[in-house]
Amino acid sequence: MQTGAAQLGYKYTDCNGKDPVGFCKNHVTINRGERLHTASAYIRPSMKRKNLHIALYSHVIKILISNGKAVGVEYLRNGRKATVGATREVILSAGPISSPQILIMSGIGPEKQLLDLKIPPKAILPVGEKLQDQIIFPLTFHMNETYTITPARSTSIINRLKYKLTAKGMLASNGGILGHLLLDTTNSSSANKQADIMIIMAAILSQHWESSETTERMMQNGQGNGKVTEGFTLYIQLLSPASRGNMSITSTNPFDQPIIDPQYLTEEQDIKAIIYGIRTGIKLTKTKAFKKIIPRFPPYLYKKCSGHKPNSDAYFECVIRYTAIPASNIVGTNKMGGSNDNTSVVDHQLRVKGIDKLRVVDSSIMPSHVSGDQYAPIVMMAEKASDIIKSTYRKTYKKNRLR
Repeated sequence: MQTGAAQLGYKYTDCNGKDPVGFCKNHVTINRGERLHTASAYIRPSMKRKNLHIALYSHVIKILISNGKAVGVEYLRNGRKATVGATREVILSAGPISSPQILIMSGIGPEKQLLDLKIPPKAILPVGEKLQDQIIFPLTFHMNETYTITPARSTSIINRLKYKLTAKGMLASNGGILGHLLLDTTNSSSANKQADIMIIMAAILSQHWESSETTERMMQNGQGNGKVTEGFTLYIQLLSPASRGNMSITSTNPFDQPIIDPQYLTEEQDIKAIIYGIRTGIKLTKTKAFKKIIPRFPPYLYKKCSGHKPNSDAYFECVIRYTAIPASNIVGTNKMGGSNDNTSVVDHQLRVKGIDKLRVVDSSIMPSHVSGDQYAPIVMMAEKASDIIKSTYRKTYKKNRLR
C-alpha cells in the first residue's frame, strides 16, 4: 500500500504531524501483545489511592443542582436510588450520548425539551444540538494471494504458539489494519494541508454486506462476496463531515435510549469527499504495486441504484447513501465555545455555562472533528482537563492532596 501510494504521488508521512496528507503506518497502543487502554494505563495503577472510589453497577440519573451550583449526583445501584455529594465540583464524563442525556435529565438543555418533559429548567443551553459523526464506506476487493487474515489463520496452532512464546504475531496485532492514506479532497495549495478523507487498508474481507440486510434488499442475484475468502477492504472514512445532527430524550426514565438523528450526508460536500476517496482507492489498486495480488473490484449491482450508470458519481452517491456505516466517533453534543457563542454548552475551561462547579470532559465538548480518530485527542483532552482542575484548586488545597 505504501508503494502504491507513492506511485500515485503521495509521500510517506506522520499522520499525527503538521503535514498529515500522505501514507502512514497504523499507530496502536499495544504492550506485550495486549491492548493498552485508558483503564489499564490510568485507573488500574491508581486503584489503591485513598482518594479514589469506584461505585460499580451504578447508573447516574441526574446531577443535583442547588442555587445554580452542582452539589452532587443521584444514581441507581442495584435497583436503589442513592446520592453522593460533591464538596468541590462534579465532573461529567459519560460520553457524547450519555453526557447530554444526563444534563437534560438534570434540567440543563433546550427549553422546549425540558418543558415537554416537565423537568424544572436549571440552565437553557443547546445540549445535544451540534452532533457530528464520521462515516465510513467499505470497498471490498477480491484477490488471488492468501494474505487475508481470517479467524482460522489467526488462531492456527502456529499463531497461538507464537503469541504464547513471544507475544507477537496475528493475535498480538490490531486486527489486520495495514496502514492509512490520508487525502485532502479540496486539493488545497496551502502548506498546511488538512486531510478530510482517510483510506484504511485492512487485510480482511469486510463483513458489512453479510451482517446486514444489504445483500437481500439491494443486490441482484449472484452478486456479493459469496464464498470468496481471499481479499482486502479499503475503508473510506470521512474525517471532517460538514453535516450535523442532534440528539434528544423523550422520557425521564434514565434507561430509555435517547433519540439520535445524525443527519449523515445532508451536506453535498460530504458526498463529494467520499466519492473522491472511492475513486482514489480504486486508482490505488490499479498501481504496479498491487499487480502481484491481482485485486478485483466485484461488480456489485444494487437494485436501489439501477437507475444510474454503474461507477458514475450519481451511482456511487446512491450506493453510499444506502450502505455507508457510522464511524461512531460522535462529537459536539456539549460543544465548547466562548462566552458569546450561543451554540456552545461549555466554556474553554470545560465548565457548563450558567452552572457553578460542573464540568464536562469527554468527546461531547469537541466543537468539530479532528482529522483522524478520536482516541488520542480524547486522552489528551482528559490530560489537559486534569491540569485545568489541579490549577483551579492549587491555590486553595495543599499540593500533596492533588498528587
